[in-house]
Amino acid sequence: MEMMGNYMDIMIRSLEKKNGILEQMLELNEEQGRMLAEPKLDEEAFRESVRKKSEMVEEIRLQDAGFEKLYERVKSELLRNRDKYREEIQEMKSLVALVMDHTVSVRNLEERNKTSLQNRFWREKQEIRQAKKTTRAAASYLKSSGLMGYVEPQFMDRKK
Repeated sequence: MEMMGNYMDIMIRSLEKKNGILEQMLELNEEQGRMLAEPKLDEEAFRESVRKKSEMVEEIRLQDAGFEKLYERVKSELLRNRDKYREEIQEMKSLVALVMDHTVSVRNLEERNKTSLQNRFWREKQEIRQAKKTTRAAASYLKSSGLMGYVEPQFMDRKK
């Protein structure tokens, strides 16, 4: 029975840790949103924040896998003795609800950031297209006016 209490504590700590990671992800997503709102994107900082988020996602996967394995181990005992573990079960339910709320918030912010990033790429692509178009027009004008390739006479000083 003592072992069961330890398992319950581990599961609760796992949910708390997952919740903490999700809170950090929320902050990171908000930071990414601010970066994307800037006129000039700091690509290095943005890449670093994406790398950090990837690490957090991996940590959440590990937490989930450990939680699932542990839950499978204690599931039958929990179902048989619900009254005995009522407080722990209630605490886990509260934590799961909090985790779900944070998960939804993270997904919403990520979707918003994804849209912002796609819009930024589209605008930059349009700017590049316009710059190429302008360059071609200028080159065409110079070519047609005979100015391209024409070098005006140069005065050379032959004195040494």
